[in-house]
Amino acid sequence: MCSISGIINSKLSLTQKENLLHKMMNTLWYRGPDSKGMYNDTNCTMGSTRLKIIGINNGDQPIYSERMDIVLVCNGEVLNYKELKRELVKLGHIFRTDTDVEVFIHLYEEYSDRFLEKVNGQFALALYDKNKNVVILARDRTGISPLFYYYHNNHFYFASEIKALFELDIPRELSFQSVYESLCLWSVPYPYTVFKDIYQVIPGELITIKIDDDKSLQVNKTKYWELNFNTKFDGTFQDAKVEMRQLLIDSVDRAMTADVPVGMYLSGGVDSTIIASIITKVLGRKIDTFSVAFEEKSIDESAYQSLIVKDIGSNHHSITCYNQDLARMYPNMVKHAETILFKCAPIPLQVLSSLVKENTIKTVLSGEGADELFWGYHIFRELKLRLLWAKDPESDTIPSLYRNNFLDEKSYEQFKAFQRKHLKQNNNVFYSHLTRWETNKSVTEFLSCEHLETLTSLSYTDRLYEVLPKEYKSFNPYERAQCLEMITLLNGYLLSSQGDRMLMSNSVEGRFPYLDKKIMDFANSLPEKYKCNGFKDKYILREAFKDIIPDKIYQRDKYAYRAPGFKIFYQGNKIEDYVHEMMSEHVTKEVGIFDPMKVKVLHEKGLKKKFETVTDVEDMAINCIISTHLLYDMYNKKNERTLIREERVS
Repeated sequence: MCSISGIINSKLSLTQKENLLHKMMNTLWYRGPDSKGMYNDTNCTMGSTRLKIIGINNGDQPIYSERMDIVLVCNGEVLNYKELKRELVKLGHIFRTDTDVEVFIHLYEEYSDRFLEKVNGQFALALYDKNKNVVILARDRTGISPLFYYYHNNHFYFASEIKALFELDIPRELSFQSVYESLCLWSVPYPYTVFKDIYQVIPGELITIKIDDDKSLQVNKTKYWELNFNTKFDGTFQDAKVEMRQLLIDSVDRAMTADVPVGMYLSGGVDSTIIASIITKVLGRKIDTFSVAFEEKSIDESAYQSLIVKDIGSNHHSITCYNQDLARMYPNMVKHAETILFKCAPIPLQVLSSLVKENTIKTVLSGEGADELFWGYHIFRELKLRLLWAKDPESDTIPSLYRNNFLDEKSYEQFKAFQRKHLKQNNNVFYSHLTRWETNKSVTEFLSCEHLETLTSLSYTDRLYEVLPKEYKSFNPYERAQCLEMITLLNGYLLSSQGDRMLMSNSVEGRFPYLDKKIMDFANSLPEKYKCNGFKDKYILREAFKDIIPDKIYQRDKYAYRAPGFKIFYQGNKIEDYVHEMMSEHVTKEVGIFDPMKVKVLHEKGLKKKFETVTDVEDMAINCIISTHLLYDMYNKKNERTLIREERVS
């Protein structure tokens, strides 16, 4: 991974643009501490800071075509670059480097605007065709690599993180609409962000920026990939198991490709255990594994992690997170996440990436994506239950199939009452997520009434509609659920706030074998019963690798990764100063997004340490409030710095 930054069509002088680009790159130094480089002409200025993974000795960026007329900066990896390179060499292309991302240039030369169709990888790129005066921005299919932009008055700026854009003289204002959506959906629907007028390139999107002779810009957006379920697997379950096994082995093997050591995250669940077992038992390689443990035993998975380590014989590293340490690290986590957070879960992963860095490893494999593609989350099983239950809403027998998920009768009865509220809305295109979103929406009760009045004509799903695949309405209910999970949770949170940002804050690249293009295509072709068999999640994954993972892991139900919540801010004798400040009346009024009285009541509950009375909604609310106020404090208020203003340049 690296960072990329760029300024397109600015009226600034070459020297001014170079100085600004250096500021942008220096802001993101941790994403690419090994080297940096830039290209600068009157139309386009762009640069890269590089984390050297492949082509260490000659892969510095920008990378140029043979005739030096195409310039590339790229953040990410092309996992199938070896086969693409062989194909391109046969077609007469000459490679100047050993790095994987050079294939983008030659693919563009060969296939023009269809150059990304053959790529299997994770990337965000900027490619400048000097002959055509065109800059192309693109992002991988699942949004592993980030890319943000600001476009106004024929000026276009882009960067791997928003904070680099703020090195330019552009507005810094939180969007109340985005805050509202984030509270309801757990993320802001792309292309929007929590900041007004700052957008992100959509996963699977290609943006073409044509610079005309009069310096005006023509910006065109197209999708080179969109989620679909058109291909259907027509073999037996045994056939599917065999293919599943080989595809994932090949994917893990590709993900291990690097000129530096590769490690992996070990959670204690099925997904990471399968990857680790493939590496050690099938590929026959040694691996460094990394895990996080917690002082709170109710969420600690270290016993399962130890079981797996013993089974695979990895060189294991573990770090224990203590609540007061998490509270101290919270502001730094928000600074890197650059969005509103509804839980503290990213902090331990930032701690874990620092452990990886301490052990001089630059790349780790992780199990993200398996739950979305193979229906591991409870939401898929709940959907199955509700669709069955909707046929007989008064039934008590059908919900009893889910009884084992609850420790006491009261929780079970609350579950039944809540689920019944939406049973008959099974024609709603968002049916799978209605109950979750209604719970989340309760957090909006903490918002300022004045601002809520501006949303009377808007739904939190309005902008989500804009990015749904064209065929979404033709998807079946489970496919719709998968699509929504991938857009809101996977793309919008797990791969970004909890993934890329926490990894790259410590100069570590994450790779995700389950999000390999071939795995995604295969998973989306499978019958429902291969993924969710009865109420057994990720059925085909478990069965395909049953022989190489410990039986306790094979039998283990899905356990969502969790971290301590509300009480980290108030536990112990010393409460961090920022907690008092961010929950204070004067900051709440200054930011103007949340209701000061409701924030005060929540803060007082924390000060009195009434942790046993904290609800799930309040747990989400305090994260949303503190992270929003920290974002405002870190970014909105930093307008006092002296920046070069374009309007001053004649």
